[in-house]
Amino acid sequence: MKKGDYITNGEYTRKVFAVIDEDLIAYSIPWSAEEPEEIKKASENSFNSFDLKTHLEKAGWKVVEKEWRPEDLKKGDKYWYISDWDVATSPTVWDNDKTDLYRLKAKNVFKDQESAEEALKKIME
Repeated sequence: MKKGDYITNGEYTRKVFAVIDEDLIAYSIPWSAEEPEEIKKASENSFNSFDLKTHLEKAGWKVVEKEWRPEDLKKGDKYWYISDWDVATSPTVWDNDKTDLYRLKAKNVFKDQESAEEALKKIME
């Protein structure tokens, strides 16, 4: 668990606002899992609870895996693309330059090699 993560126990979802000494977690007030927009609006001033990471895990709380989106890449993040030079998949690093933005607009930015190769297969059919 780290700052900015969302945690859930299946019934409620909460946002982690701080992790102190790797085991003390400050998190937001509970909202139902059906209200994700309200969770996103929560600010660091709205947390109301602290607990030990080990207690949360034993109680069934776990980190909600965020869906990977190319629009969320930050400078230095690795991604894969389909090279038009040799019609193969290649890894690279996001620099937020013209080339990256062109690939993003062309929907040629992939999380991993497997995703890029799957897209290449579809193109070659």
